[in-house]
Amino acid sequence: MNFDAVAKTSLLTAAMRAVETNRSENDGRLFTDPFAEVLAGSEGFSILGRVRAEVGEQPSIPLRTRYFDDRIIQGLAQGIRQIVILAAGMDTCAYRLSFPDGAWVFELDRPEVLSYKQERLANTLPRCTRYAVGVDLRGEWQSKLIEAGMNTTDRTLWLVEGLLLYLDEAEVLTLFEEIDSFSVPNSILLFDVLGRSLLDAPQMAKHQQFSETLGAPWRFGVDEPEKIMEQFGWKAVATQPGEVDPTRWNFPTAPRHVPNVPRIFFVEARKLSGVFP
Repeated sequence: MNFDAVAKTSLLTAAMRAVETNRSENDGRLFTDPFAEVLAGSEGFSILGRVRAEVGEQPSIPLRTRYFDDRIIQGLAQGIRQIVILAAGMDTCAYRLSFPDGAWVFELDRPEVLSYKQERLANTLPRCTRYAVGVDLRGEWQSKLIEAGMNTTDRTLWLVEGLLLYLDEAEVLTLFEEIDSFSVPNSILLFDVLGRSLLDAPQMAKHQQFSETLGAPWRFGVDEPEKIMEQFGWKAVATQPGEVDPTRWNFPTAPRHVPNVPRIFFVEARKLSGVFP
């Protein structure tokens, strides 16, 4: 395995999903991912052990998965049939969610990441038409997506999970601009982002130091993700983890009008019709 530091965090996420899958229904299991354990592998569980020892449990990750699962299912119910997952990592929605006929999922990530997933899931069939597109998102990736069969005249549901915190602001804005350029009105963009107040909070210093030891420092955060999307002509709704399932979030969820509160956001944005600067 020749993963860079950010790619290795996808193994950690898979390990966390495996732990959630092993919860009982009585213990509030949020989802089932039968493929997470084999994708995490020994390295994923090793990183998880370090996370628990140094910074504790990370309850936002299973809540994030549940949030995105629900939004993908809603998007499909609203007629979207084209899903693009950027930095797909060990995401398994193509293998475990239910899809209507004619649904396509494009998974974009580094070739070595997609090859690893293919090897681990070689005997498993996806539940939709799935295309693995090997790209470096820091370079030109749109043409490869088109070559794989993406239709830019159809509505698209984009998923960007667990990526933005590792980019700088300019890279985030460029990525959003690229997504916007390939999206027709009523397309949907799902992403998660840390609040800037969370990144700057003193209690997060230990988390920041640990992410740096992994080689994947946290860089980007924003306290009002809705405003970022407005400049591209998208209407966004940001949800905090405690609003997904309060029984699984052991922290207070402050109303948005309360300033300077450390927050995590799960965001659903929809492209509006019209021309925007």
